[in-house]
Amino acid sequence: ITYYDGYVYCGTRSSESSFYYGFQVNSDNYWQSVGGSFYWAQAVVYDEGILYGDTNGVLTYHDLKSDRIISQVTLDGGISSGVAIYNQNIYIASKAGTLYQLEIKQDQLQIKNTLTLSGVEVSSSSTIANQRLYIGSKAKGNFYAGGYIECVDLNTFKLIDSIKVEGNVQSSPLVYFNVLYNFSSVFKRMKLH
Repeated sequence: ITYYDGYVYCGTRSSESSFYYGFQVNSDNYWQSVGGSFYWAQAVVYDEGILYGDTNGVLTYHDLKSDRIISQVTLDGGISSGVAIYNQNIYIASKAGTLYQLEIKQDQLQIKNTLTLSGVEVSSSSTIANQRLYIGSKAKGNFYAGGYIECVDLNTFKLIDSIKVEGNVQSSPLVYFNVLYNFSSVFKRMKLH
């Protein structure tokens, strides 16, 4: 759930049809947009719209107060991670294990770069600190194959570190006093670069 300027934004997950909603607080006014399931995907307000992804791999840039979809782009896999913003760039990962760097030009979402992560099934929302992006994922293989915490330099958009952990990393990293914390099946700690 995301709140901004008198509106609450959230999505639903259903086997029949799923919707993304914008509810005006203290009012009967709302908008809805149909799409793939909105499962775990955290939304973020950007400029005059809200960005959110769905399990069909569609990243949507939607007007904040009306049912108008401003722009959409389809990624290489479903989206269960959240959107992050840094220096006017948009970052989101797909379940296929691809990290995307996008921008909005003339109200259109455009892919600038992609980076293949070590893991797949990304449902961790990224954290940005010190010009670096931190994100978790699941290792390839079955559910118990482990996972990764990865670090991407946002100036070069290159992977600079990848730490294998014992569990599928579905939580979002937290950066605090130059230490990165993340919970998977085992508590892990690594120093920032």
